[in-house]
Amino acid sequence: MIKEVLLKILIIAVAVPILSFIFRRYAAKKIKEKSANSRGNAQNLKLPEEKKSNDKIVYIENANFDDVKKAIQQFCTDYNQDYLRALPLLSVMYGNKHIVTFPYDIDFETYCYFVNYMHYPNNITYQPTIKAWATTNSDDKWMTSDIENKTVMIFIPYDDKEYDNVYLTTSDNIGYKIVFSRSNSSHILKEPKQKYAAPININSLDKKESISFR
Repeated sequence: MIKEVLLKILIIAVAVPILSFIFRRYAAKKIKEKSANSRGNAQNLKLPEEKKSNDKIVYIENANFDDVKKAIQQFCTDYNQDYLRALPLLSVMYGNKHIVTFPYDIDFETYCYFVNYMHYPNNITYQPTIKAWATTNSDDKWMTSDIENKTVMIFIPYDDKEYDNVYLTTSDNIGYKIVFSRSNSSHILKEPKQKYAAPININSLDKKESISFR
């Protein structure tokens, strides 16, 4: 009787870690399949028939190509599952400088999320300098009379500790903070976190190559 009990205990002791290992492998496989399916879905979605002129530009410095490329692909994988919200074009410059444009345009809300994500990407450790520009419209999210229909510079300041926001400065140097979490709102600052700087002239930069994402 005792031998049978000991045998059962031994079988359980051996079986539990084996089953646990099998379950972890299965769970990891499902996560990889889900990620692959998301990428596959984006590849199967149809591109817009025509490109749309816009002035959205993201300028990234102090970041190597592999990190920038990985961050952009991760963002697209997350945001392009049901429809193509973001179709970035990465232009690689010399000296760890990169330009991201959006030939098919991108809505202002997703654009702000993109700027934030490029600063704080998952599983990538770097400290880039990022500035982005766009002309706002009255129907864009977070708009107020102070910032609508203006060219704005969007950025994350070096001393940011909240991680879930972006700052912007209008062409006439009105500063705003856009908060994604909690109130999901924008509010005016007493003074801009950074003074407005004119957009990068991408035609003046030498490009090494350009890569499209979806």
